Amino acid sequence: MSYGNDPPFQSNVRHSRQAKVVQEYDLIDTSLCKSLCYRLSSVVFHATSLKFFLWFTSVSFIVSIFITQFVRTNEYKTISVLEEEAIQNVGLDYKYTEVYKKKERLSNEVKYILEWTPRDYEPLSQLRQGQIAFIKNNCSKINCYVTDNKDFFGGDLTKFDVIAFNGRNILHTKKSDLPKHRSPHQKYIYFNMESSDNFPLCNPVFDGFFNLTATYKLNSDILFPYIQIRDRSGEVVGPKIDMKWIENMTLDEDMSFLKDKSKAVAWFVSNCNSRSGRKELGKKIQSALQKYGLTLDIYGKCGTFECPRNKKKQCNEMLEKDYFFYLSFENSFAEDYVTEKVLTPFHHNAVPIVLGGANYSRFLPPDTYLDARILTPEDIASTVDRLMRSPEEYKKYFKWKSYYTYRDPSDTDSVCAVCEYLNNESLMKQQTVYNNFRAWCRDYVSISESSIQEALDNVAKDLRYVDVFRKKNRLPKNLKFILLWTPKEFAPFYNLGEGQRAFIKNNCSMSNCYVTDDKYFFGDDVTKFDAIAFNGRNIRTMLKYHIPKKRSPHQKYIYFNTESSDYYPVCNSMFDGFFNWTATYKLNSDILFTYIQIRNRSGEIVGPKKNMEWVKNMSLKNDFSIVQNKSKAVAWLVSNCNSRNKREDVVTQLQTYLRHYGLTVDIYGDCGSYKCPSEVTNSCATMLGQKYYFYMSLENSFAEDYVTEKLLTALNYNMIPIVYGGANYSRFLPPNAYLDILKMSPKELADTIAQLMISPDQYVRYFSWKSQYTYVDPSRSDNVCAVCAALNNKTMMEQRMIRNRSGTIVGPKKNMEWVKNMSLKNDSFIVHNKSKAVAWLVSNCNGRSGRDEIVRHLQNYLQRYKLTVDIYGYCGPYKCPRELMNSCLNMLGRKYYFYLSLENSFAEDYVTEKILSALNHNMIPIVYGGADYSRFLPPNTYLDALQMRRQELGDTIAQLMTSPQQYNQYFWWKSHYTYEHPRTMDTIRNRSGEIVGPKKNMEWMKDVSFRNDFSIVQNKTRAVVWLVSNCYSRSGREEIVWHLQKYLRLYKLKLDIYGFCGPYKCPREFMDTCLDMLGKNYYFYLALENSFAEDYVTEKILSALNHNMIPIVYGGADYSRFLPPNTYLDALQMRPKELAATIAQLMTSPEQYSQYFWWKSQYTYAYPQTMDNVCAVCAALNNKTMMQKRTVYDDFRIWWNPIYIGHNTKEVDSRLLHSTLAILLVRGGHGGGGEGDCDEEYVLDAHFSGSTPSIDIAGYYEPKAGGVM
Repeated sequence: MSYGNDPPFQSNVRHSRQAKVVQEYDLIDTSLCKSLCYRLSSVVFHATSLKFFLWFTSVSFIVSIFITQFVRTNEYKTISVLEEEAIQNVGLDYKYTEVYKKKERLSNEVKYILEWTPRDYEPLSQLRQGQIAFIKNNCSKINCYVTDNKDFFGGDLTKFDVIAFNGRNILHTKKSDLPKHRSPHQKYIYFNMESSDNFPLCNPVFDGFFNLTATYKLNSDILFPYIQIRDRSGEVVGPKIDMKWIENMTLDEDMSFLKDKSKAVAWFVSNCNSRSGRKELGKKIQSALQKYGLTLDIYGKCGTFECPRNKKKQCNEMLEKDYFFYLSFENSFAEDYVTEKVLTPFHHNAVPIVLGGANYSRFLPPDTYLDARILTPEDIASTVDRLMRSPEEYKKYFKWKSYYTYRDPSDTDSVCAVCEYLNNESLMKQQTVYNNFRAWCRDYVSISESSIQEALDNVAKDLRYVDVFRKKNRLPKNLKFILLWTPKEFAPFYNLGEGQRAFIKNNCSMSNCYVTDDKYFFGDDVTKFDAIAFNGRNIRTMLKYHIPKKRSPHQKYIYFNTESSDYYPVCNSMFDGFFNWTATYKLNSDILFTYIQIRNRSGEIVGPKKNMEWVKNMSLKNDFSIVQNKSKAVAWLVSNCNSRNKREDVVTQLQTYLRHYGLTVDIYGDCGSYKCPSEVTNSCATMLGQKYYFYMSLENSFAEDYVTEKLLTALNYNMIPIVYGGANYSRFLPPNAYLDILKMSPKELADTIAQLMISPDQYVRYFSWKSQYTYVDPSRSDNVCAVCAALNNKTMMEQRMIRNRSGTIVGPKKNMEWVKNMSLKNDSFIVHNKSKAVAWLVSNCNGRSGRDEIVRHLQNYLQRYKLTVDIYGYCGPYKCPRELMNSCLNMLGRKYYFYLSLENSFAEDYVTEKILSALNHNMIPIVYGGADYSRFLPPNTYLDALQMRRQELGDTIAQLMTSPQQYNQYFWWKSHYTYEHPRTMDTIRNRSGEIVGPKKNMEWMKDVSFRNDFSIVQNKTRAVVWLVSNCYSRSGREEIVWHLQKYLRLYKLKLDIYGFCGPYKCPREFMDTCLDMLGKNYYFYLALENSFAEDYVTEKILSALNHNMIPIVYGGADYSRFLPPNTYLDALQMRPKELAATIAQLMTSPEQYSQYFWWKSQYTYAYPQTMDNVCAVCAALNNKTMMQKRTVYDDFRIWWNPIYIGHNTKEVDSRLLHSTLAILLVRGGHGGGGEGDCDEEYVLDAHFSGSTPSIDIAGYYEPKAGGVM
């Protein structure tokens, strides 16, 4: 039956014939059934008698049985033909997916492979679906069937022969995510082609989990290398662990390709921040080559030369023709990790310079490559120069070409090896398991004690001792462990390196700190780390579930950032009370990470400091060699052309005034006409120092203390810096050593430059500081050392602080003035019936404040007095249901003396309702939090667990329980104060305070007399504001904003976006202040909902209404139910162009604008009381009419989602259809696409098949340039 040998034409005919059979079967199956159903429904609808209906139903039933049997018979015939053909000729099996689902019809010899993880990465992506990969690669064994359908055998995973896991996808897999049942015959295979250094598998759940490995590692069960070596006869000979190369190879190949080579070294690279540090090594090699007049040409994103991926062939031809050497640098160090980067030079006649963690003698013959881990950059440069001048010696590096060939086997041989292994009966019967899989994966090896000692004593060469640092059980006991919680690709994290490397290389006084980004270093217990570090560049989008779940009181959470706070603000209130230390450029940081360090004559660090004291009357010996050869005015080296502080505008103005003197600002880099390649920065800076008088040290943003290395370029190369930034430069520079743009007009600055250029005496005085100070960049040395020094500083480790966002210590300070000498009448009833010590009502068992540790210690001390802390709620053995909370608290107040009011996190002034539970139920609160409680509670009314030792706290509790008079003294406040929970307000109320809305048929007051209140318009200057945090909504509101912005520009108006999605900030904790500011400045507020739903109107309109802005609304609701007429603009009823015109018109007409606020004389808007909503439930249940009414939501889905299938268009709110059309246009015509979409697909065609409401949607949107709406 196989047509594998049929002519192509016959094959195509057969396919088309069978496709037609299947198509006809589908038509019978669907059209007949649909027709029958349709006729049935029609007859039922038009039936006039019961007798006729019963007769027709009986006949239809008999006919349907006959049709079903006919269809089923044809189905089996058709499927049978397809199955037989598919099994015999699976080369085209992507056409027969349905056949393969008929598992019982497939051959019994098929080996089933389940891909447990997604197939989006290699090597699982190469296995494809079904048997395709094995047949297309002409494998010797093709009876392996691949699927990612976990329900292939009806959910029985034990029937698969193999379950495959890709190492890239299981880094953070939990035990619950793995298969629940496992059969003894199954093999669990670990696949991975990525470096174990980039994708380490540290989770202990995988020890004893895998049976087989399929990776690049040469000791894998199934090899998936990037490189395959064949001998002359085509036999695969390597790579191997014990690779044996042919000795005394001779040179027989044609070496004519050498004649045109003229360039030294090339490197094609796109990943610029690798773990192997190859970028830095590349720079060193580049610098070393310059001494010989040679270059390293870097192509791609990381270099100055272009080599697009779509021109790979031309690039390789250029490499073969022009270059002698090629950098085959891996992005990380791992055993046997040698990728296709070696194939590039081998296939194109260049000598590879290799860098990686592999033993290259397993992969490359001797004398065919240069190893950058053995040779220094200077050695490499001299070797390159020597071989380029000695063609005969260079040729010897290609002797291998007569004996071996190299290729990438990953798509072919490696794929075939999987199926071949599964068919090897003896191998499959072996009981194999990787009991210590993590050690195998991370290349742990047995290392002698002498090697460990050598590594600890001399870690300057610790690239060779990476494995030592992973042997945690052998590390010294006094090590301080630092976990990098966020990625290390940005400074200052990559300066910290791995292990102890950075601290020893920088010759730090304390080097016993060990750095890792492995969160499973201590299994899954992150509380064992001494410090957890967070990089400010990475935490902007972090949510609560992204941070550590548990925290130990001994740990320090450190905030690192060397970027401007203007570019990387921290606006999430989650981080208030979160960090213990700061390590930034700000001078009030706990650990300084400045870009600049100032030393005095003796080499001692003296600055920068907040209160910097400079040496006065510095003696100056005029050094006119500084001025010698200078001829040009001002230089600026810059790559960021659009800064936040608009420094470009400052330079443009300065240029204008300098032209009056015939002078210029010469701009180097990406933003100017002069070039200064990044790889020769030092040479470039030397040239600038020789030629130019002044250098522009302009920061890209304004932030306190943000002064970067731009200043060093001027100071260390004898140019006067012209500074521009948000710092107080007197902390960084001596007086009369710089020019400050913010203190001079552009004209004054130009005049000063011209004057100093013609007066050498005055010019050199600006360098008088050189006799007293030196400036250096400390980022790689002192800053790094300061981290380890801090962790070894006992005082710092035990210190607790309260800081505000800027890092300044703010508490405890504020002095609450309580009533003094208050008279007290002892209330003995407070103590009456009390018998138990301490109660704690808690539901969050893992507070970030470490309060559970406090409770544990307190319990230990109370046991001495035979007292206890009784824990109620989710975290304890005693229950206290939420619905009975008041009764529960009353009970606690009667029985217990003390109540634990412990906050779950530390933040200034963060005191929650927990103290009310104690105060209003006659218990003394034991408080614990980041607040200064003297602002909230009178003195001698509470016990503070942070101010008392655990033993002292336990003693005090026991003492007060035995002394009723002293205990009563703690309640003196009750005669002067009351404490209560603040209540929220209601929604729409009339003048008398009665709730009147919102309602479905809202009746608004008509003909209301209104006196224009022009104070509403006073001070307003800006057009439209939008405060938003969800940047990708389902409603497509972003498109509305984009189009509105475009049309507002025609009127020279702007739409300002505040919040997470825009450049303007409005922190949640200052929301009221922020909204007040918006109300004073803006005319209109965008109240745009994030999705379309009937009556879905959120608090967004309150932001406009209660702060005197006209709301521009957008949503699926009928807004006439929520807002009076002529009080808002509807973005769905007006096109963006029309909306912009209306905005412009109203802004120029205060009288018309104020008319939109007529509602204020009749209504008020506010949040609804929680109790109103709750009470409505009980009121409904007590409403006899409602309870007796027989109601059921037959079409509940339609009630909840009125735009879904089957709903009569005539009954759909026309606005809702309008809304849905708009959102479909925004999404490009697709109904679904979001996480919350219903399983049923939209069938909008059904809505428009009959009569449809008239909706003018055409032309509503205009497509963006370069895209289709």
